[in-house]
Amino acid sequence: MLDTIMGILCMMFGVAALSFEFNKLRQCSSRAEATVVEVKRQESRGLKIYSPVFEFHVDGKTIRGNGGVPGSQFRRRFQVGETLQVLYEEGNPEHFRVRGNYTMFAIGVFFLLSGIYMYMRKG
Repeated sequence: MLDTIMGILCMMFGVAALSFEFNKLRQCSSRAEATVVEVKRQESRGLKIYSPVFEFHVDGKTIRGNGGVPGSQFRRRFQVGETLQVLYEEGNPEHFRVRGNYTMFAIGVFFLLSGIYMYMRKG
């Protein structure tokens, strides 16, 4: 019974994460070239977390943010001065994502498949 409930909950979370990701992909269709301008360092419970800050320009306006990239323990993931493509929402460039960052998609697939496995595993 617990496997069934956990399976359903995991599937629901997986579907929600995938829905969020596909919605974000649909909204962010304009492209720009961004530069990593800073890699912020934070400490949390003894772990050092490095978070990139991206900057790009749209219609003469400078946009800065992390683009939905989660922090990482690996500082070398992004280097200051590195350029890459971002996808942003037309008319709202503050809502952007780094092209090729599919973290939420991977999380959604993981939970969906885990939920299916737990639900199907009777016994």
